[in-house]
Amino acid sequence: MTTFFWGATFLITQNILNQITALQIIMYRFGIATLLLLPFVKFKKVIFMIKKTSILGFLIFISYYLQTLGLKYTTTGRSGFFTFLFAIFIPFLQYFLIKEKIKKHHFISLVIVLVGMLFLTKPGYSNINIGDVLTIICAFATALQIVLLNIYSSKHESTTLAFSQFLVVTILAGTISIYQNEAILFPVKDWIGILYLAVPATAWGILSQNLYQRYISATEAALIYALEPIIALLLGVVFLKESFGFIDFIGFLFVLLGVMYSELPIKSKTN
Repeated sequence: MTTFFWGATFLITQNILNQITALQIIMYRFGIATLLLLPFVKFKKVIFMIKKTSILGFLIFISYYLQTLGLKYTTTGRSGFFTFLFAIFIPFLQYFLIKEKIKKHHFISLVIVLVGMLFLTKPGYSNINIGDVLTIICAFATALQIVLLNIYSSKHESTTLAFSQFLVVTILAGTISIYQNEAILFPVKDWIGILYLAVPATAWGILSQNLYQRYISATEAALIYALEPIIALLLGVVFLKESFGFIDFIGFLFVLLGVMYSELPIKSKTN
């Protein structure tokens, strides 16, 4: 369900970007989500949580902001492909930080999904540009956030943890907006879109990530999140009449196959 909500944000964000800047979208999106969780947290716990886990909010902000900034200099297809590199970074970060080795069938699943993403995004083979570099940094920040979340979510209460992340992102986006002389209060025509980004995609989406990701490995989470571009593609076909050719279909099947293979029960070897 969370992955579905996130997949729909591509279409909504694209539309809202015609009205306000990326920083303003992030500030509104996470600001509203912060207010929604405010009644369910205690101030003292929030201060403690921010001191302990502020890196998570910082990484979320970096990933959202750099991906949007990178789109100014690179194509949507290349952005989609390089963003998915977070799934490739995760096993290495997981081993480096918590000494957890990637399972063989998860590695195979990642390769299958990566091939599918190549078909879907059609990134091309031109030289790496500044937009690609920004998006790769975004992917690394996303991977690090997912791995660290697996560590922190098992030690801290989920609602306060999510609230702290929202608050850090809101403060960062608001501060940089002021520094760049962007308006803090401004008219937004598409309030339904803003509320969608804030409520199901952020307040519920990231809260549920904090609640349930602790029960699976970071690599398994990455493979599940790989369904996000699939959902975005299908919604684009249905609502925006975007093209869906044979190559897209092949990519679609590869991603689904990779995700499904990762969830198959694997029998352990016995002596």
